[in-house]
Amino acid sequence: MAYWALQANPSRYNILQAGIDFDEITWTANQYADQVQVGDEVLLWLSGPRSGGYAFGKVTSAPTKMPEDPRFASYWVGAGKDDDTQEKPRLRLRFTRRMYLYPLLRSQCMVDPVLSKMHIIRQASGTIFKITDEQWARVLQLVQGRSSAWKREETILALGLYFENKVSAPQARAAEIGKLARLLDRSTEEIEWRLDDFRSLEDGSSEDAGVGGDGRPIWDTLAGSPGVVRRLARDIQTTLLEGGGSDRVRIGNERQRGKAADVRVEQRKDAAFARERFELLLPDPAVRTACLTFLADAIERAHDRGEARWGVTLRISKKIHFNVGRCLGLGIYQGRIWLGLPEADLTLELRAFLDPRVEWLGPFKALPGVVKCQFHASLLGEVRPRIEDAYMRFLDAAARTAGQTPFFSSHSPGVLAYLRETLNRPSLPNPVYDTSMRGIDDPEEDDDEAGVFEGSTTTRRYWKVAPGRNAQFWNENLGVGLIAIGWGEAGDPRAYASKEELSAQLAKVFGYTESEAHANVRQVWAFTRDIKPGDIIVANRGQSKIVGRGTVLGPAEFRADRGEFANCLAVRWFDIEEREIPRQESWVTTVAEISPSLYATLFPPEPDATRASIYDHLRSRGLHFPAELVTTYLLSFRTKPFVILSGISGTGKTKLAQAVAEWAGSEEVRRHEFISVRPDWLDGKEVLGFYNVLTEAYALRPFLSLLLRAHRDRTEPHFVILDEMNLARVEHYFADLLSAMESRTLQENELRQEALHLHDQPRCLPMAKPETGKQPERCASCKATRDEIAACSLHFDGVQMVPPKLEVPANVYITGTVNIDETTHMFSPKVLDRANVIEFNEVDLPGYGQDGASSGFVLRDGRVPLGATTVARQEHFLRAPQKVRDTLVALNHMLAEENLHFGYRVANEMALYIEHAMAAIGPGAVEDALDLQVLQKLLPKLHGSKQKLLGPLFRILLFTLFGKDSDVPYGDLEFDRIERALRQNGAVAPPGGAEAQKPVMPRSAKKLARMLRKLRSQGFVSFIE
Repeated sequence: MAYWALQANPSRYNILQAGIDFDEITWTANQYADQVQVGDEVLLWLSGPRSGGYAFGKVTSAPTKMPEDPRFASYWVGAGKDDDTQEKPRLRLRFTRRMYLYPLLRSQCMVDPVLSKMHIIRQASGTIFKITDEQWARVLQLVQGRSSAWKREETILALGLYFENKVSAPQARAAEIGKLARLLDRSTEEIEWRLDDFRSLEDGSSEDAGVGGDGRPIWDTLAGSPGVVRRLARDIQTTLLEGGGSDRVRIGNERQRGKAADVRVEQRKDAAFARERFELLLPDPAVRTACLTFLADAIERAHDRGEARWGVTLRISKKIHFNVGRCLGLGIYQGRIWLGLPEADLTLELRAFLDPRVEWLGPFKALPGVVKCQFHASLLGEVRPRIEDAYMRFLDAAARTAGQTPFFSSHSPGVLAYLRETLNRPSLPNPVYDTSMRGIDDPEEDDDEAGVFEGSTTTRRYWKVAPGRNAQFWNENLGVGLIAIGWGEAGDPRAYASKEELSAQLAKVFGYTESEAHANVRQVWAFTRDIKPGDIIVANRGQSKIVGRGTVLGPAEFRADRGEFANCLAVRWFDIEEREIPRQESWVTTVAEISPSLYATLFPPEPDATRASIYDHLRSRGLHFPAELVTTYLLSFRTKPFVILSGISGTGKTKLAQAVAEWAGSEEVRRHEFISVRPDWLDGKEVLGFYNVLTEAYALRPFLSLLLRAHRDRTEPHFVILDEMNLARVEHYFADLLSAMESRTLQENELRQEALHLHDQPRCLPMAKPETGKQPERCASCKATRDEIAACSLHFDGVQMVPPKLEVPANVYITGTVNIDETTHMFSPKVLDRANVIEFNEVDLPGYGQDGASSGFVLRDGRVPLGATTVARQEHFLRAPQKVRDTLVALNHMLAEENLHFGYRVANEMALYIEHAMAAIGPGAVEDALDLQVLQKLLPKLHGSKQKLLGPLFRILLFTLFGKDSDVPYGDLEFDRIERALRQNGAVAPPGGAEAQKPVMPRSAKKLARMLRKLRSQGFVSFIE
């Protein structure tokens, strides 16, 4: 018997709905059709943003060619559904277990040492994947068993069915009971027993006081509102069928919402109520004391970071939440502890200790570089000493996400009173809040910034907001992390209890007619009342352009100091790529809601949306690089597909390039080539091959073979690693490639470039078959037109065809590794001008085998989209933050005086890199990104003699230290003072004895100091050492 993962794309096949309508379905088996056998067991896997395993099944018939069963045709969706239902190899399988409420999510698998190696995790392209015996055993271990107790949402689903059945035909009732049983993975008898309980409660036919069990409180609360119950049940079922499990379901007490909220406020002030909750969650006194002490210590740490940055909430759902900034800092649940840890602190040794004790829950949504975990509360005593420092660093990072926690309105003073009394810590601080700010309720879910417990199930909404006419305020909004709209002269819209009152105010202030006031009040009301934390903002320029996307971080604020544009929402901008879209005729207002279907059309899922974090991938390979180094490598690729890794031998340059290629490419289809450069490469033949006049065949080389494969598969990234790139002169063997790549322009949103000239034959040439050395038949003659060149990238008789001309595909990324010694050649400025140069010279032997030093320059979700590069243009420079433009102008002015200045292309590419960094990391990444670009793009071009470079290098050093040009001349004593300060603590006093300060560009300053030291001692210097 074999084990398989069968993956369904929810945008093409509605597998979850099919699974509650039927016990047996068919499955397309294009892959492994000759290996899947009757009796094999399968894990049904959903792809997409809620990727994971949702059901188990067993194969009941081997793959056979047949059209789709008409009963299942309706579950195929999308443009290709007609083709999907045609005759294809299909197997039949029977569901054996459904896990819609408790799926095995991809995020859990990615941090599991066994499941992270599954093919469906490492390369999720396909529909059928093999699962090893070890992996299958681990899957069963993780999903084994479930409590027989009914969850709140299950009871509401059953209650909704009870009310529906009262008006349904008997035959329909039986079918609906069966569907609910399949949805909840319960027997029909269990569903019927629960319905009988509700029947007894309604007619009073049972004298048993315990009838209804744990469902009785829900009956008592909601039985009088059947319409509300049916709507809640529909919402819950819809949420479950979208994937993600029961954790995405949020339910509140609809009928008694106001009353319940009042009770909750009083209970949160009560120390006795807090004691009751803690004793319920942690019944063992010793364990409870350890957890209370841990919580109190965390409170003091957070308070040190800001007296308004934290709060503790008693959840009605039997949880204790310690919120720090916008994040959940600590969760205390029934017998378990939930918290976050920085990935950079998880050394191999610490991981080995924690893995048997801790359940890893995936990346922390609100903080990049942090992973969530939970463990049994009884283990806190042995776990705490090992994670103490890392956890406190996590709290520090969480505190920086907000000056005042937005969840302050649900803070529970009773918890603090209980802690002071129980632990004898009378000095435990209270938070101090600005209560004039508008707070939101504590999130029910772990690190979700948007969730609220009250109300029905919630769904993220999408909104279009124009940042001024023609997006004139976009750069300002992006820079400060918000979106703002007008009507500020009318005062705070939240002060008005109804739309009518606000409409009257707008008419009074702006002189609107009744219809104008009505049209405008809808926008202001939606912006300040309807848009919720977690919703997505799409910033538009007119009706045909989008300039950015972001996640709403908190409720609307009114900032009177902003004048007209005083209505603001804090937004984390995660996508700032400007793009053309089909004209939206309805986009004539400042604020408008976008339907989920339109949003999905405008922003189709990224091809790597389910790919593991690059940091997790490297760690799983036993590779430990500083996160900043990995981040800048990927951002450099995103900006321009040519990167040079320089440094001494043995520092991991080649390993990093190979690991990134594996992460972004495929193990099934080879999308990267490792090529060792030889000293005798004098022209491009070893890269692009050549036409052999004797054999009349084209002598193909690995580099060209990859270009042809990339032509055929334009959606996936392909990688070339040129090892020891400077053993031969790059200008000799790589000139044609560099010229072709530099010819790229963007015309009418289409990338155009000059083609590589490969041969002069009138036909496309096949390479010789490697096993026989003989040529196959040749393909038809072509004139090398644009369309025919693309057609020539097909296979013929199993052998690749080589067209006369070929463009370098935009999805090809080139890495060159470089060492400098007596056997290598230096790069010319024109080569360095076309690449980002990243140094690998740091060797940390004491920390060998551990993750490198961490910084804030980390990709938010550990991913960056690769697949096709863009072209840096003037508009990227013009829309860069003002500080970036001013810095580049100043540096160019200084360099121009020595004829060392850079051109427009370099300025555009630096601006594009910074734009990508802001999108992938956040607006706060500008300074780090600018420093890295000066280091990687400007400094590599500086090489020469002491006479030529001593003055310019010192002048630029002063600029990177203090942020302004200086006319202080070079002096040995002054330089020695600066270098010594940089080595000791990094703070340097300006010439003249002013107070020491941290360098404006610390990385560039450090490199410049090293170059100056070498220049002074040897009389000559180059960036690459």
